[in-house]
Amino acid sequence: MRKLPGVESVDVSLERAITDVWLRPGNTVTLDQLRKVIKNDGFNAEEADITVVGKVSKRGGQPVLSVTGTELVLILVADPKNAKAFQQIRGHLQTQRGMPLEVRGSVVSGHRLTVRSMTVNQ
Repeated sequence: MRKLPGVESVDVSLERAITDVWLRPGNTVTLDQLRKVIKNDGFNAEEADITVVGKVSKRGGQPVLSVTGTELVLILVADPKNAKAFQQIRGHLQTQRGMPLEVRGSVVSGHRLTVRSMTVNQ
């Protein structure tokens, strides 16, 4: 992973079955690229905890996040353990549309981001 452009550092714990990857601002690394490297190394890439910045909008009535500097669009879904963060995003859509957000959550597969928290980037 360290060879991918935009990767700042990588910390692998085989004991905990976790890989932490820190990316440089403005990187173009995709989650699919990271998952491919993990798979090629003989491991399963499961849940990914991510922090992304982008603008939220609606598509088909569903909130989505267009990730800044990429063509990636993530479908935002509520975390049953923290519905408040998802409600904040819905409120943001109504009051501060177009203002960038930092969203933290998890992606299990595909492009569905389960929202755990959000912060408005001003």
